[in-house]
Amino acid sequence: MKKLLLIIGLFVFTVLAVNAQEKNIVYEYDASGNRIRRNTIEIKSASSSTEEDEKPIETDWGEREVTIFPNPTKGNLKVRIEGGEDEAFYDYTLFSSNGQVLEEGQISGKGDYPLSMQQFSSGIYILVLKDDSDKLTFKIVKE
Repeated sequence: MKKLLLIIGLFVFTVLAVNAQEKNIVYEYDASGNRIRRNTIEIKSASSSTEEDEKPIETDWGEREVTIFPNPTKGNLKVRIEGGEDEAFYDYTLFSSNGQVLEEGQISGKGDYPLSMQQFSSGIYILVLKDDSDKLTFKIVKE
């Protein structure tokens, strides 16, 4: 009877541990340290994802909407900015999981902007978009 309870307990623990790793919550803070935004990011393993499962990350950013897709990606990532001003400029920085800056650049206005990640190995990356007063942070999974 003890063995049966132990096996059931291990099974339940394993299921809970796997499910806990599928979502990650990222908080954003203002300059004073106040939490201003909460983003939930789904993380899927490469073996379980299909094109139907790949949902874009969509975030409202003031008058703008920012969409990052596909995530997870196999190499080419797109940043879509809708709304806001046509003359606006946004700086982006792509970091490795250990904080190393891999790529920096600037995009302007609205539209789709490709970001190639083919030269990077599989793993988790952080993409930061900044304007004059605010920034957004995204967790990107490269398969």
